[in-house]
Amino acid sequence: MALWQKDRTTNLLAGVAVNVLIVLILSLLFVLIHLTLDHPFTLVVAIMLLSFAFFFLASASKLKPISYLLGLIVVFALIVADQAPIGELATRALLYADLFILVPGAVMIVCGPLICPSPATLLMREVAARLRLCATLLEQPDRYQLDYARTTLRAGTSGMLKLLKMARLEKILSKDHLAHLEQAAYSSAAALALTHTAFRHGEIPPEGQDFPQTLRNMAEIFSHNGYTQDVPLLHASPSTPALAELAALLHVFTIPAEPAAQNTRTPEAKSGFFVPDAFSNPEHVRFAVKGTAAVLISYFIFTILFWPGIHTCIITCFIVALPTVGEMTTKLRLRISGALVGGSIGIAPLFSSCHIFTILLLFYC
Repeated sequence: MALWQKDRTTNLLAGVAVNVLIVLILSLLFVLIHLTLDHPFTLVVAIMLLSFAFFFLASASKLKPISYLLGLIVVFALIVADQAPIGELATRALLYADLFILVPGAVMIVCGPLICPSPATLLMREVAARLRLCATLLEQPDRYQLDYARTTLRAGTSGMLKLLKMARLEKILSKDHLAHLEQAAYSSAAALALTHTAFRHGEIPPEGQDFPQTLRNMAEIFSHNGYTQDVPLLHASPSTPALAELAALLHVFTIPAEPAAQNTRTPEAKSGFFVPDAFSNPEHVRFAVKGTAAVLISYFIFTILFWPGIHTCIITCFIVALPTVGEMTTKLRLRISGALVGGSIGIAPLFSSCHIFTILLLFYC
């Protein structure tokens, strides 16, 4: 659930990556268990350092999607291995941890390409969604649609460009087709910005120039895995500059820029493994310290109370750890409500069976 992605290519890459990572993680665990077994102080230090490292990577590196999962596996495996009365059980725990990751990794590799759409298809759906949102803004948008438009504008083209990158890795579509899709991604973001500007300034499309219908017709083409060509040039009065720019943009919506212009474009700097402010922004360290404190407090509570049955609270610390309070509160609410519902489902049959047994016993007596 934590690793599953929308498109088949990312799923395939994630499945391969997690299978490679688990071998490295288990090798690390094998060494750590030998160093910490029957050494409580060394175990606490290892838990503290590992928790801090994985929380920091989750906040300040590209390992963010899986850093929580890897930290959960390593720290939780150390705690469970320490509670094992026999060394053989610790070895079996490592083997089961291997299966714990290899099985879903294999499922992602096999099932992902079969049931997930291609990244190009998802990219065209994103473009179609932006075009429909533009049409709605030119008509009668409600508050929810306006909030969604602002959120989409803030997201920009990053998600679509990631899908485009995955589509290039597939080597299925031609370079010409991919160039049209890339231009459509940039154009859809620009069209949404212009439409939002027109909405805020109260610009009304002129009669006979059906902007919303044109946008919906274009969205329909993208929804069926195509891209628009020969879009008629709509006209707008000089008093509506945003709509005039939108009309010109729609006319060349998928036409790539000239080769000369592409050659003069400044190449984007390659981003490294860490985010640019990884070692200068103190928020990353604060986040790691808070996550580590939660793990250690949970560990000390069930250790001091000698209550190993609640050692799964360590899992919750990694699952609900998110950068903002709002996100964390929402995830924690889901975690608690899910535990209550699952516990109720598990306990209810026990009570019902006890009642049935009591009734039968009374009837027999």
